[in-house]
Amino acid sequence: MMSKDISKPGTLFKYHGKLYETVYNNNSQMSVGIQPVKQEDYQLCECGKPLPNQQHDYILYSPLLQDGITTIYEEVEHG
Repeated sequence: MMSKDISKPGTLFKYHGKLYETVYNNNSQMSVGIQPVKQEDYQLCECGKPLPNQQHDYILYSPLLQDGITTIYEEVEHG
């Protein structure tokens, strides 16, 4: 199975059916930070408001992350 590379900040991808983006990467630890793009996909507290930190850290090539990625969107050049 081929690994899905979402290491570049700004990469958009579907993760468990929701649109996420890569916020940062830590090349020395091969980890990435991701967060939902749409506010309706944010995790909510009991009061119904979005939790303050929606970023999640993952090891880039861990099965936990890789198995949930279904689509990676190609960056489009504007010009």
